[in-house]
Amino acid sequence: MLREKVWAFTRVTTSATERELLEVEEGLTAAHVELMIKRDRQAARLQETRTAFATYRERRFLWHYGDDCSLVFAGRLPSEVVAMLLQALDRGTQWLMRGERFQDVPADSTTV
Repeated sequence: MLREKVWAFTRVTTSATERELLEVEEGLTAAHVELMIKRDRQAARLQETRTAFATYRERRFLWHYGDDCSLVFAGRLPSEVVAMLLQALDRGTQWLMRGERFQDVPADSTTV
């Protein structure tokens, strides 16, 4: 293997891709290897973008008040948003369970 190919491989090869690249490297120049890897990375980035867009497009959060005045909600949110929402709900529930009410918060307070 030429030095240029070795350099190209060592810059971009991971343990997951090394075997596959070594199988196709015969007959390829270092420039071909670089181009193949560049296109593979572009395809991976495109797939990540598609996945992120699909997650964004499918997100929803619906809510309404039930017959007993309770809050009813359903939805599909990204995991990062769910983590923040659950943390906020947990803190709000703890706040309510301590017996605190809105009128107990000073008017100039910016944190709860």
